[in-house]
Amino acid sequence: MQKKLLISVVLALVLIGGAVFVWQKKTDQEVSQSEPKEEVRIIENTDTNDVDISDWKTYHNDEYGFEIKYPSEWGIPESFHLIGGIPTMSFHPTGYSEGCCVGVRIEVQKAEMSEVYKRLLGDYPKEDVLLDETNIFNGQEVKELLFLTHYGDKNERVTAMPLSDKSTMIVFRRGDKDSWAEAIIYSFKITSR
Repeated sequence: MQKKLLISVVLALVLIGGAVFVWQKKTDQEVSQSEPKEEVRIIENTDTNDVDISDWKTYHNDEYGFEIKYPSEWGIPESFHLIGGIPTMSFHPTGYSEGCCVGVRIEVQKAEMSEVYKRLLGDYPKEDVLLDETNIFNGQEVKELLFLTHYGDKNERVTAMPLSDKSTMIVFRRGDKDSWAEAIIYSFKITSR
């Protein structure tokens, strides 16, 4: 009698365990199918951009090891200066000031890109993140983010790209798609590591 009871208990446990296993596998499949798959876009050179950059000037920075092109009619870019302890510079048309509605602002943060990315996302409420994608630019992974801003008529687009293992360049620009700013960003080249 005890032997039959023991066999029944073991059989019941095996059946219950099997049912739980099958249910868990089915649930895992449903979750993985419902999660959006992140597409990685490979961004080629600026030759494919709609803006002609052939007569643009080149800004070269030895300290951080990069160069970037900017429109010839724009003023000379300000050199890096500290804003809140972060090295910052900007490119903007003559007559506009830093942080205004046009141009780009560049920051160099002494942290790995993954840390900077998490910090950027933490600065905005989740509902204000309009775009969050990973792209490949000049052979390296970059993060592209678009945030809803509650001032002015343009959103803020952010690109974070690694300069080295321990430094990340963050580029801010206003507007969902500004072809001038995009051309500036995509002219970026690392000159030393």
